[in-house]
Amino acid sequence: MNERIIEIEKDLQSKPLTQRNNPFRTVAIYFLFGFLWILFSDKILASVVTDPATYQTIQTYKGWIYVTLTSVGLFFIIRLDYREIFGLNRDISDRSQQLLTYNEELIAMEEELNQKISVLYETTEALDEQKKYVYEIYNSSNAIIMVWNLNGELIDVNEQFVELLGYEMDDIIGKNWMSFLILPSEEHIIKEMIERLKISHRVSNVENKVVKFDGEVLDILWNDALIQNPISGEVNVVSFGVDITRQREAEKEMLKLAYVDALTELQNSVVFEAHLQRYVKMNMTFAIYYIDIDDFKRLNDIHGHQKGNVFLKKYGQTLLRHFPTLEVFRWCEDEFLLIEKNISEDIRDRRTNEIKMMTQREWLIDDVSFTPSISIGTTFFPNDGDDAETLMMTMDMALYKAKSIGKGKVVHYENRLQKEVEYTIRVETAIEQALKNDSFELFYQPIYAIKTKEIVSVEILLRWQNNPFNISTQDFIDVAEHTGHIVRIDTWVIEHAFAYVSEQTIDTFPYIVAINLSVQSFKSEHLMSFLDKMIKKYGIDPTRFEFEVTEYSFIEDFEMAKKAVMRLKDFGFRISLDDFGTRFSSINYLVQMPFDQLKLDKSYIDQIVSSQSHCTVVEHIIELSHDLGLKIVAEGIEYAGQFEKLSSMKCDFGQGYLMAYPSPLVDFDSEKHIFSS
Repeated sequence: MNERIIEIEKDLQSKPLTQRNNPFRTVAIYFLFGFLWILFSDKILASVVTDPATYQTIQTYKGWIYVTLTSVGLFFIIRLDYREIFGLNRDISDRSQQLLTYNEELIAMEEELNQKISVLYETTEALDEQKKYVYEIYNSSNAIIMVWNLNGELIDVNEQFVELLGYEMDDIIGKNWMSFLILPSEEHIIKEMIERLKISHRVSNVENKVVKFDGEVLDILWNDALIQNPISGEVNVVSFGVDITRQREAEKEMLKLAYVDALTELQNSVVFEAHLQRYVKMNMTFAIYYIDIDDFKRLNDIHGHQKGNVFLKKYGQTLLRHFPTLEVFRWCEDEFLLIEKNISEDIRDRRTNEIKMMTQREWLIDDVSFTPSISIGTTFFPNDGDDAETLMMTMDMALYKAKSIGKGKVVHYENRLQKEVEYTIRVETAIEQALKNDSFELFYQPIYAIKTKEIVSVEILLRWQNNPFNISTQDFIDVAEHTGHIVRIDTWVIEHAFAYVSEQTIDTFPYIVAINLSVQSFKSEHLMSFLDKMIKKYGIDPTRFEFEVTEYSFIEDFEMAKKAVMRLKDFGFRISLDDFGTRFSSINYLVQMPFDQLKLDKSYIDQIVSSQSHCTVVEHIIELSHDLGLKIVAEGIEYAGQFEKLSSMKCDFGQGYLMAYPSPLVDFDSEKHIFSS
């Protein structure tokens, strides 16, 4: 558009409009021609014509000739002037058209210019808004932003930088930010970041510690970019920093939770396994002491879990203080692990005695006195295993063996323990096969009324005839309890006992059937639904069955056990407390639990004749039970003297080899069991 305007202006300047003064020229020509005509025509005519009349006539003609000649001359002169006027008009018309075009183009240019001005105004407003928006982002961002050159000199920072770090902007602009923000120990991180920045122009996720104005140290995660100022051409760095201090503190807390036992503040099992693997790789001689506090659950049951937790924490910290050269870990619940490096087996023996002496004393837990005993299993590297997995297995074996032979025992791992474990695995596999093939058999032992010597009930006993290991019933039951198969065995016994009774008439088999219920089955969530299913399947009367439960069933959670007993009673089953008098017998159980009868353990009956103290205890138990409305069954009666003694004490029922040995249930015949003294 500008080029077109310049072109029109040059064209107008190159063709100026000029007009001669034509009227004066025409008059001058007419005057000169008339003057010469008058001056010379009369002289010529006078010299040629002498006759006045002719002269007059010719004079007339001469006037007409003059008029004609001047008219013709004026015509050509005027025509010439008109031609110039017409040319000038054409030029004026052309110039007018050019001016009109020029004017239109100017109008178009003005409109275009106005549009551009409007767009420019809108663009300027948009840029102002964008500038405000960028400013808001810059200063309202949660990230701290700083602009600096490669020498470290601060050029600008945002408000979040000032607010978070506490520095005044006027005090830091122009200064090297590394001199007051960065710890000397982390300067190498910044130098490395700058070198990377020069190469790649962007560096992400650089973490370092930043010092606030008040001296507090924060963890900041940086993202940096190298940019060029479009005006000055200077290369600067823009750094965006996010405060991750809380996140790092949370991660530390999570790591602490992952590796530190929350209760005792000892290292936990994760750390133990990691150290174990490391020491094995280092081929370092060391011993592991695996500690279990005997009957710790009893402390919880009697005095509450809070007291138990206090003891565990106190005990763990005491281990740390007494054995500062050993590593102490809490394995789980009431179990602890110690690792002692670079020792001999002789030192290991002495150390276990020191651990026992330190533990087996009176502990005061607030107002509670507790004297624990501990079982310890030990294993030794490299003698007892050449990898972490084997060592953990051998320490388990050693502790298991220590607990199985009684309280307060110490067992060092030996190869024979491995054979015992392998034997247990073989027995476990055989139990699986026996359950699958229905190879077990039910026996019964009658229970007699001591007064009438008549059968009142039969106890169902499990037998594994012709088992491949010639293992006793109690031994394979122990294995089953250890491996968890006891629950399946109990359900097998219950179903087969229900099936047998459902096939008998009340006349041929009018007896109560007693079934032993293991601790694991008693605690099982599925026991009640299984019993309900079996009752419906075989159509039996639950009042004809009695479940014998031991006191172990109540130790861990008395309230849960009480609810389980009540549910069994709701079905109609009778409940008998078995093996009363062993371990932790408590009168509290007799008072709070709705038992139907109590079974005195054989250990009391064995000495009822020879020991007056045992006799007195049994007599008082019988009297107390009767006062509580309970019947008494004496187990293990083998001699007539025992029977007579129990009879004089008014014991209700008895069973034992004196009256009848266990026999296969399928051979039951009440006529063969007429007991006579």
